[in-house]
This record gives sequence, structure tokens and C-alpha cells, in this order.
Amino acid sequence: MRRILFIIMAICLTALSCSKPPVPIDNPASPVKSLTSVRYIGAGDEIKLNYTFLDGEPQSGPVEIPFAVEPLEMLDTLADNQEWLSLGYVSTLTKASSEISDLPILSLEVRNDFLYLTTDLSGVGEGFFNGENGISVRLLVKDESAEIASDFVRIRNMEMVGTLPTIKLVAATSSTLTVTWSVTSFANWTSDIAPSYRFGIYKDPALKTLLVSWISDASSAIWASKSPKFIFSDLEPDKDYWIAVSEVSGTMVNVIKGHTEPWTDVAIGKAGSAVAGDVLLANDFSEFSWGGDLVNVAAGYTASDRSALLHPAGENPVGLGPGWALAANSVEYGIWTTLSKMVASTSLKDWGAQKEGANVLSTTQLCCRPGYLKLGANSYIGRIVTPQLSSLKSTATVKLSFRAARYLTDELTGGVFIIDDSVKGSYGSITGTVTEAASFEVPSDGTWTDYSITIKNVKPTSRIAVGPVRRDGSEAGAKQHRLMLDNLQLTLISY
Repeated sequence: MRRILFIIMAICLTALSCSKPPVPIDNPASPVKSLTSVRYIGAGDEIKLNYTFLDGEPQSGPVEIPFAVEPLEMLDTLADNQEWLSLGYVSTLTKASSEISDLPILSLEVRNDFLYLTTDLSGVGEGFFNGENGISVRLLVKDESAEIASDFVRIRNMEMVGTLPTIKLVAATSSTLTVTWSVTSFANWTSDIAPSYRFGIYKDPALKTLLVSWISDASSAIWASKSPKFIFSDLEPDKDYWIAVSEVSGTMVNVIKGHTEPWTDVAIGKAGSAVAGDVLLANDFSEFSWGGDLVNVAAGYTASDRSALLHPAGENPVGLGPGWALAANSVEYGIWTTLSKMVASTSLKDWGAQKEGANVLSTTQLCCRPGYLKLGANSYIGRIVTPQLSSLKSTATVKLSFRAARYLTDELTGGVFIIDDSVKGSYGSITGTVTEAASFEVPSDGTWTDYSITIKNVKPTSRIAVGPVRRDGSEAGAKQHRLMLDNLQLTLISY
């Protein structure tokens, strides 16, 4: 028998209002209150349930049912005395109460003046929920002095409307999950972008703990003439998440599970404290969650007010807070220009940049994208520069590891540099004595590649720079050399 996870999509509240003055009860300070002066009311005459699938397979799982209680003071008492409560159902409204079958109470919660009980309807059978009747659920409350039953609440399926989207996990980093979906099995991108979609990310498979969800316009330009693809950013490392996608006009939700990569950020430690094997510095740049993902050609989100480092939350926050909006994959932001007001409150406050060009201080040559950096812009090279490695005791050998990708079709060789006698100027600009320590080639396929490079003669006052180099003889401002960078880490090998 096909199993269905029913998610409550609409609740029609037709019962008596809970906003009335509470009914007086005897000895309200007593820890155990009498049931005889309490009314238990069904929260609505009907609850419509949606169809939810995991990777295209129908699921069964918990359903949350609200019940109204009068007086309101009894809510906490019932929550503390779950043994008083039982749930039951009948297959039609006409069956006698003696034929009621039990349902499990998995959990309960007092919220918004209702008693919410979570149960599992998978044992009832899918057929009971189809058609006009559905099933009818009631709450029975019984202690030593009384037995009181709530009104019935009818539960039935919504009609299956629309097309179930096919979802694929595209990529996972320590702070992002990227997914793509299609209603044509990826056969026709024009048809895939035609619907308006609702897509969100949750902390649990029951889709109860929402982080953020969005609604896209029909045939939205953010999809860049491809099947919809979206990057969810600002996630915690090494965690499970569930991403749900449905047509706004449909009733079928498909869910896919994703897991972020492990990662731990490390700031420069106490001066002279590092020993061999210590991680001196580590940053996955997850604080910067705005913009689109060009590596995977995925849309993201943006804000019109960029004076503070904020992150969206809740259901479709478009227009709220700093002016949240969906963003195409081409959107990015200059770190020490557009986002200059917020850098001081981030982990990059002691970092800097190497830039080239006549307007070296004010030009935008280092940008952020969701969970990574873009180095180089406007045909000028840009390199990210670490803080001074002051936790070293003396001159040392360190290991630099990072992840890099080429920007589109740019010719690209990357370089690693030691900067001594450094001076930090405005707009994050770092100058000093620069020594090239290593170079590396970035594949032309546009995907991420992991690198590990040993660097010798690094002093406690040294900084390390990473970014593109010009090996083709081109001049600054004449040709693009852009590199994507993520997961930078420095580890002490030896003194």
C-alpha cells in the first residue's frame, strides 16, 4: 500500500473562539485541575493534507493536529499530563464513537492558544483519506473525575494537482547546498521554468523547522534559461537538511536530503603559541552568503541594503528586512567596496587584498559569492591576503590548502605569495615585500579542485596571498584572470 506523508496545508477554524474570557475554575493555583469545568473543542471541521515525496517516493510520517481548549489555563496542565490524553479516529463521520480506533500521540506542544498533538496516520491507510469523507479524529481527555471528548476534526487529502518536480542535489559545501529541479525530467528547460515554484530548506524530514523558503515568479529570469537551480547558503557544517520543492499551484511536494561538509573556522591564535600540527588559520567564507553561484550556475538571494551582514529567514521573505530578493547566478558583491561597511564585523576584518591597476585602492577586484570568494574583476587581478601569522614562534614551514575553480573560460594560473613588511591601507589594500612561493594551474572545466602547497620561510609577521597571476604577457586592465576560492587553511608543519 502506498505510503503518504501528510503535511498540513490549510486549517479551517470553525470551532468556538479561544479569545473568550477564561471559564472560572476551582482553585486555579492547584497543580492538578478539575476537568469538569473544561471544554475541549475540535480546532476545525476539516484539515486538508498535502502529498509529500522523498526523492520521488511517497512518504508517511507525522501529522500535527490542533485542538482548542477552554479555559486556556488548562493547556499547560494537559501538556504536563499526557497520560490523560488519547487520540482516536473513525473512517466516516457517521460511525459510532464505540468504533473509534486509537492513534499514537508522538508529541504535544502548547502554541498559539491551541494544544497541538502530533500523530502518525500511516497505519490508517491511504484510501481512507481520498474522496469527500476522509477520517474524523477526536481528542479524549480522562482523569479520575471526568471523561470529555472533543468535537471531531475531519482529515482528508487534497486533490493531486500539478506535477511532482524531480529534484537533484548538485553540490554541497560546508555552508551551502545546491539543488536543481524539473517537471519534465530535465527534457525541456522552457517548460521547467514556466511554473511559479515554492522551495525551502528545513532542519527536519517532517518539514516542521523551516529555515527559509522562497517563491519564484513564473518563467523567472533568475533561472538563466536553464532548468531551475538554487543555492541555499548560510548553513551549518556537517548537518543534515531537507529541501522541499513544489509548484505554487500544485499540491505535491518533493523533498531531497542533503548534508553539508565538515569544517571548522580557526582565527589566528595567541602570539607565539603555535606548535607543529596546529591549524593556524581556516576560513570557509560562509559569512558571505549573498549573490548567485557561478560555478554551478545557480540562483541565490540578495539584499538592497548592504550595510549589515544579515541572513533571511521564514516563508518567502522577499521585500522584508534589508530588502531580500532572489538573485541570478551573475550577482556578486565587492568585499571592500560594496560591502565595506560590514567587513569590520566579519572574520575578514584583519585580512586584506592585493590589487593591480591605477585605482588600486577603490577598485572592486575581490568579490563574494555564496560561501566563497571571487578573486579578480574588471580585467584586473585580485588576491586575498591573510592576517599576519603572529601565532608562529619563529620562521616556519606551513601547509596551505584551499579549493579553487576557474571563472568561465579565463586563462588562469594561480599563485601563492609571502608578503613581509606589510602595510594595510584603505579598501583592504595590502602592500609590502612580495615573494612568490608557488604557482598552480586551474583546470578549464570550471569545477572545484583541491590544492595543498608547502610554503617555507614564513615569519610571524608574514602574510600569505593567494590569487591569479599573469603568465600570458597581458597588461593590467586588458584581460580577465579570475579565480574562485574556498576553504582556505594554513597548518604549521615545523619550525
